Amino acid sequence: MDFSQKFPLVAKGKPSQIALLNAIKNEVLDRSMPLKIYTNVYRNRKINDSDEEKILAWVNPLIDTIEEFEERFKETEINLDTLVHKILDQKCFRCHANGNDKGGFENMQDTKALLKSRHVNLTNPSESEIYKLSLEKKMPPNRRDALSDEELLTLNEWLEVQARETPPNP
Repeated sequence: MDFSQKFPLVAKGKPSQIALLNAIKNEVLDRSMPLKIYTNVYRNRKINDSDEEKILAWVNPLIDTIEEFEERFKETEINLDTLVHKILDQKCFRCHANGNDKGGFENMQDTKALLKSRHVNLTNPSESEIYKLSLEKKMPPNRRDALSDEELLTLNEWLEVQARETPPNP
C-alpha cells in the first residue's frame, strides 16, 4: 500500500477503498504490522495501545462513511454476479487482481477468465479451489477478512449457477 497520498489510498491490484481500510484496521488489531523483522531492529516502532486507538479513530469513521454511502447509493437491482463481484472486491482483489497474482489467482476481477481457470471446477462447483480455500478459512489469510457464512453461500450459489449456464468444453 502506498501511503504517500492521504486519500484515496493506493495499492497494487487497485482494491476498493473499503478493502484497504479494513486491511489497515485488521493489521492494527492483530498487531501484525510493522513486520517483526523491522521491529526487531527498531523496537520503539511497534504499535502500542495509544497508536492503535489513534489509527482506529481514523479508519473506523472512514469505513462507516463509505459503507453508508454504498448502502445509500447501491444498485437497485442486485443480482448474483454483482454480489459475488463485491465479495471478491472486498476480500480478494487486494492480492489477486489487476496485476497482483499471489498464489496464481491472477485477474480475479475478470470473472469470465476466473471461471475458465484451474481454480474453478464447473463439473463440481463445491470442489472449486476458490470455494474450498474460502470455506476452510485459508483465504483470505487474515481471519478477520474471512468470508461470512452468507458470503460463502453466495459464492457457492454463483458457482452452481455458472456450472448450469456454462456449456461444457468440447
